[in-house]
Amino acid sequence: TLDSLVSAMQRGKGCHRVAGADATTALRSAVDCIDFLGQDVRDELFEKLIERERLASTGIGNGIAIPHPRDPLSRPPKSPVITTCFLEKPINFNAIDDQPVSVFFLLISPTVKHHLHLLSRLSYCIRDKAFVAFLNTRPHAEELYCRVAEFEKQLDDL
Repeated sequence: TLDSLVSAMQRGKGCHRVAGADATTALRSAVDCIDFLGQDVRDELFEKLIERERLASTGIGNGIAIPHPRDPLSRPPKSPVITTCFLEKPINFNAIDDQPVSVFFLLISPTVKHHLHLLSRLSYCIRDKAFVAFLNTRPHAEELYCRVAEFEKQLDDL
């Protein structure tokens, strides 16, 4: 059975005030936040994130990016994780709408199937203008999970 968005976000935790002057330094700060992964795994993750950004920006618009490795890590987590990162200040991420990014969801999945499942659920949330405005308030974890759970219920009822 595939994980819910909320459970992946709870496992991934959140980081507020992630430092960085550009995509590379912000991604490094975000990866360093993920203290439940070993340093060697974090280093591999960072390299794969940079490689992925070189192919095309994961900045999807409205101040949001969804950085993720193109391929699973050599030692992926057993379950998918999404680390929600609120940046200290908006940065240029070469997003499709040329808007600076202030929030990103760092997605790490054990399989492509998990990845696509969570990406589609996350995309459903961030298509909602009110949800994007809510993200810009830099909500605390519990508020965020409650809001995401509401969207997941809507999805499950479809």
